[in-house]
Amino acid sequence: MKKILGLLAGMMLVLFTVAWATSRPERTMHNITAALDAGDHQALQQWVDLPAVQASLAGQYAQFLAFKMRNSPDWRAIEATGTDERLARELMAEVVTPEGLLRLLRGDHQLVVGRLNADNVMEATLATPLANRTEQQPEKASPFRYAVLFTDTASRQPMMRLTLTFNGVAWRLTGVQIPMWGKLYTE
Repeated sequence: MKKILGLLAGMMLVLFTVAWATSRPERTMHNITAALDAGDHQALQQWVDLPAVQASLAGQYAQFLAFKMRNSPDWRAIEATGTDERLARELMAEVVTPEGLLRLLRGDHQLVVGRLNADNVMEATLATPLANRTEQQPEKASPFRYAVLFTDTASRQPMMRLTLTFNGVAWRLTGVQIPMWGKLYTE
């Protein structure tokens, strides 16, 4: 009888753990959006893997620069030496700080994209809470990877995609995609 009760208790613990792990991305996303709406970059940091987010944005920014500068002879020389990706990584490390990440996630895409793409990047009203100006569309990629697409409620245009990864202990924000030259790009 004790073995059966122990086995049932073990099975209940496993089921509880699996349910907790699979529901955690939604709770983590709620905590991230609450920190964004409150403007609290310190609260945001407990849910973010900053080096992974910087790497995610650096890859997109290198693609963006390559697209915008593709006909420039100077760019071909930079691209040939591989310094385009290094420049993008250095820029993201400088710009995407805890405070910069808060600005970026609240909609200040000019922080990263700059004036090269000013005509295609939506201007965000930073005073408007994220939940009031976006719709969230979960995109569960795998048991250990979860993405949410944020779409502007009025224009129906994609604003950003946030990717969470389960690292064995907790869910962390590891990827951010923002519209560059009018559309979202993969990491």
